[in-house]
Amino acid sequence: MKINIQLEIKEVNKRNKYTIAVEAKGLTALRKLGYSDGTIVIIERLEFSFRKSPDGFDKHFEERKDQANLDGECLSSELDMEKTTFKKYFKEIGVRYLSLEEYLSSSDKFEGKLYCSVLDTDNHKRTKYYRNHQSTGLIELFFQQDCSQGTDNLNMGVAE
Repeated sequence: MKINIQLEIKEVNKRNKYTIAVEAKGLTALRKLGYSDGTIVIIERLEFSFRKSPDGFDKHFEERKDQANLDGECLSSELDMEKTTFKKYFKEIGVRYLSLEEYLSSSDKFEGKLYCSVLDTDNHKRTKYYRNHQSTGLIELFFQQDCSQGTDNLNMGVAE
C-alpha cells in the first residue's frame, strides 16, 4: 500500500511539473487539441530541435556512461523525464521503430501521427527523430496563437 501511494504522489508531482512548464512557456492553446501537458512538453522540445534540423535529428535518450555527454545530446535531461514517462506521452504523437529495418519496411512511416523515431542500434543506440511535415501545420498554428497572445520566454523559436 505504501509503495502505491508513493508512486501516485510521484506521478502527481510529475504532472504538476509539466503543467507548470506548459503554462510558463505559454503553450496552453495546445491543450485544445487534446494533448496532455507531458505530451506538450515533448512537442515543444521536438519542434525546437526540428527548427534547427527540419529533416530530422538524432540524440541519445539517456546519458551515456561510456562517453562524455555533450549538451544537447541527451533527451531525458533536456525534458527532465524518465524513459517510461517519455514512451507513454510519445505514443500519443509518434510511432517508435526499434530498428532501421522496421522503419524502412513500413508503408506508412507516421501512421497519421506527428513524429516517428527510429532506434539506431549501430550508432550507440542513438534515436533518429523525423517530423511528419504534412500533419504538424496545426501545431505551428497553435504555437503562433500562443505567441501572439504576448507570451515571452518561449523556448520554441517558432514565432520570432
